[in-house]
Amino acid sequence: MNEDKRKITVWKNGKQVKLSMHQPSSNDYASGKKEQAATLSDVDEEPIPTYTRITIDEEPEPHPFLKMLIKFKPVIVAVVSALLIGSFLGVMLLKMFVTIDNNGNASEEINQVTAINNDEKQTNATSTTIIEPLQAFVIQAGVFSTEENAKRWQATYQDIGFPTVVWEKDRQYYLLLAAAPTKNKATELKNQAALSKMDVYVKEWETDKKELALTKEESKWLESFINTWEKSMEQQTFDNDTWASLQKTVPEGSKKFQDLSTLMKQYINIKNQVDPLETGTQLLTLWHTLFVSLEAK
Repeated sequence: MNEDKRKITVWKNGKQVKLSMHQPSSNDYASGKKEQAATLSDVDEEPIPTYTRITIDEEPEPHPFLKMLIKFKPVIVAVVSALLIGSFLGVMLLKMFVTIDNNGNASEEINQVTAINNDEKQTNATSTTIIEPLQAFVIQAGVFSTEENAKRWQATYQDIGFPTVVWEKDRQYYLLLAAAPTKNKATELKNQAALSKMDVYVKEWETDKKELALTKEESKWLESFINTWEKSMEQQTFDNDTWASLQKTVPEGSKKFQDLSTLMKQYINIKNQVDPLETGTQLLTLWHTLFVSLEAK
C-alpha cells in the first residue's frame, strides 16, 4: 500500500514547515503527550467532588383564617364559656320562676326550705358542752395496779353473785360494787349481811369536769340523762318508766351513747328493784359506762 506522500505547508515559529498529512511531527506528538499527562495529573491531584442532593421539607404556611383563630383563641374561649354559663343560669331561673304563682307561694316555699336547712345545720353542728363533776360514795372491793388482776377478782365476785365494775382512775384499777348518794347510805349497804363479812370499804368517788364537742341534740339528751341519774341516785331507785322514756330519745346515729342505750334497755327489762344494793350497782354501772363512752375517740 503506497503511503500518501502529499504534504501540507504550515507555519511554525514564523517559518514554513512541510508535514505529511498522516505523520504528526515529533514535537507535536511530544506536546500532545505532555498535555495528556498534564490532564491526567490534574485529575489525580484534584478529584472531582461528589455532591449529595439534600431535600429540606418546609412546613406549609397555615391558612390565614387558621392564623386568625389561633390569635383570638383566648377571646373565643371566654365568649363560649360565658354563653354556656349564662344558658345554664337562665334554665335554672326559668324553672324556679315557673313554680311561682300569683300569690307568691313559691317565695314562701323557698324561705321555708332555707329555714329547714339552716335548722338542720344548727342541729348537726357541734359545740363545746361542759359536764360538771359528778360525786357519790362507792363500795370498794379492791384496787390493783394491773387490769388483769382486777378482772380476775371481778370474776370471783361475779361467781358469788356480786356484779362489779372495774374503773380505771389515776393509772390504777378500782373494783367497785355499788354507789350511794351519801356516806351513811353507802355504809348501810356495806353493813348488809351479804357484805358484812367481806373486806370492802366505803370511798368517796368523783369524776372530773369535762369539755366535749357534742351536737345540740346530744348535749340536750346528756343533760336529761344526768338529771335522771342524779334523781335516781338521791332516791336510790330505778324507775323503769322514767328510764324507758329517756332511752327512746337517744339521739339517732349518735355513736357516743350506743353502749349506754344498750345498757339502759337491759336494765329496763328487769322489774323494778327493791334491793338498794342492786339498784346501787345499776346506777354505778350506768355512771361508769357514760364516762367511758365520753372518753372514747
